[in-house]
Amino acid sequence: MQTIAPQLLGMALFFAFSKWLPKADFGLMGWCTATAYLLATLAGFGLEQVVFRRLAAGSGKSNWAAKAFWIHNLATTVLALLVLLALAAFSAAPKLRLLPFFFAAQAILSLATPFRLLLNARLQYGSYALATLTANAAKLLAAYLTHTTGNLTLPVAAVILISGNAVEYVLAWLVSRKHQSGSVKGKAYRLLLREAVPQYLTVIFDVSLARLDWFLLGMLATTASVAEYSFAYRAFEVEKLPTAIVGSLFLPIAARWWTGDKKPSPDRQKAFSVLLFLIPALMGWASLMVVALWQPLVGGVLKSEFGNASFLPLAILNLAMVLQFSINLLWVQTFAARQFRTIAKITAATALLSLLLNLVLIPNLATAGAALSLVAASFFQFACYARCARRLELHLPWRRLLFVFGVQISGICAFIFLKIPLPAGLAGVFAGYPLLMWLGGIFAPQHRKTLAGLKQ
Repeated sequence: MQTIAPQLLGMALFFAFSKWLPKADFGLMGWCTATAYLLATLAGFGLEQVVFRRLAAGSGKSNWAAKAFWIHNLATTVLALLVLLALAAFSAAPKLRLLPFFFAAQAILSLATPFRLLLNARLQYGSYALATLTANAAKLLAAYLTHTTGNLTLPVAAVILISGNAVEYVLAWLVSRKHQSGSVKGKAYRLLLREAVPQYLTVIFDVSLARLDWFLLGMLATTASVAEYSFAYRAFEVEKLPTAIVGSLFLPIAARWWTGDKKPSPDRQKAFSVLLFLIPALMGWASLMVVALWQPLVGGVLKSEFGNASFLPLAILNLAMVLQFSINLLWVQTFAARQFRTIAKITAATALLSLLLNLVLIPNLATAGAALSLVAASFFQFACYARCARRLELHLPWRRLLFVFGVQISGICAFIFLKIPLPAGLAGVFAGYPLLMWLGGIFAPQHRKTLAGLKQ
């Protein structure tokens, strides 16, 4: 409710803006949104996870940390907003003139984050879910009404985002009031910042991986390229939503495996091995369905110009779908084994590689270059986590993993280069793929019994 439903409503709003705004304006909005997200995340200083850990373990005694986080967000986002307003005042560039408004929308969400952490730490997930669902539905309704009256422009879209996020903030503040307690002392706040420093380095590189390509496209290519890529990337993000579900379900199990100096037993390792190729295989199947149906569904049924314009970056991004789920599962094991320094190094190296690839490929290939940079960075990140898993003495099912990678990547390349007709493509996706997975021993009935070892 709190993660998936708002994402789906957010995707619906994003699609509505892509239909109702001119392509150049939509691309400009995508660049401003991505840049605002980058700046707001950097302003947070990596405090979110540190504060949540304190709140969850403190039974009410650590509520001051949420207040400290709120004060920190207020100070840093106001300072950043003043800098952006100063830049906008002395610049004629539309990007810089609009950026303060989109940053203000993101800053309001940052201010609501401490309230969400307070509620989640007390296991009151539904309260914030209701707030965010109401706010996202209000934004979608406001966009529709302004479009039907002919008043929807890019500045109006920014006002809609600011107003909707303000609704979410107020509702979150109201439902979390009884948990808002404790005074903030300067020494305690400084200790909180010191604790967040290692996490902040990881956050910087994580956010770079998530939005740096959008930012560089806006700087090195055209706003039309940003529009096409942002549309494809948002769809790719929705496809990856099961990653969050699988990770949240598996992390507590993996944490129990690595309690003390213990290592997973052979039965548990076998169960993890099955999970490591079975989940990516299922998501590889889903990614092939998306690529096969993208142009007929988005361009045909939904009549969006991005059905064809964003097909190539979407298809290339989906080459990394299997890798994304494999990386997520390996990250969970690495995190549960408390290899935090290793995670930071891998994230930093991957982000730097992504930056270099984007700088080289975007000027030459535009959206395809940004997508290829993500795929190449994902291969590198997977190799790093696989090497870490080997050091942790985890068994990786290489033969089956490579089989899944090969089938999924070959299928997507066929859609990109061979222009397969829809009937033949659907037959291959819905019948050929599962048949190959069954022949390769991936979709085997006995794996269900093996997965029972995950909970042992």
